[in-house]
Amino acid sequence: MLIATMIATFVAAGGLVASAWTGYYQVKTSQDQLTQSKEDSEKELQSQASLVSSWTMDGKNDKTTGYFANRSLDPISQVTIGVATGSDGESQEGRLYNDDKQLLYLSDVPPCSIITIPQLWAPGNGQYFTIAGFSFIDVRGQRWGRDRYKPLKAMDLPATAPNTDRGGRGSEHNRLEATWKILFGDPGKQTMAIAVERPGSSSIPAPKPLKDCGADKK
Repeated sequence: MLIATMIATFVAAGGLVASAWTGYYQVKTSQDQLTQSKEDSEKELQSQASLVSSWTMDGKNDKTTGYFANRSLDPISQVTIGVATGSDGESQEGRLYNDDKQLLYLSDVPPCSIITIPQLWAPGNGQYFTIAGFSFIDVRGQRWGRDRYKPLKAMDLPATAPNTDRGGRGSEHNRLEATWKILFGDPGKQTMAIAVERPGSSSIPAPKPLKDCGADKK
């Protein structure tokens, strides 16, 4: 009888251990599936935004040219690019751009295209011209911002119509201020320099088509 009781006890204990392990495995599997689902959702959300980029290149006579590319197969809208020039270069954190800073509002940019951004000021010897980053709205209506030193960031701001009134306090001012903060830091009492430049104007050349575009052509 004692042996039977001991056997029954061991069997019961084994059943509890098996049940506990099964429960843990199920919870772990559910957590892994949830994590994977979130990662897949984030990748899907960023599928277009991750194909938008900017950079600068040095050319002849030490002249630097900026570039903004939309490598996705859909247009993007309310494109705002931050440009900076100066003599001190990029110094310490919080004051990366010490001299002239400006936001360029380019409106819409077509799919699979690249825009050339010339030096809007004329830096002399030892000075720099750079694209600090940009913000835009993707085809889903999500606004994104990217500092050249930091990852892509979703911006919780609605789409708005362009407005060059720097003294305004509406949603357009909030958008520009949010973009300025991402690229240059808090403006504080500083007046934000804003210019509306349509691609194809005298200042910004018209977009040119790109050969390789789409998610599989990063």
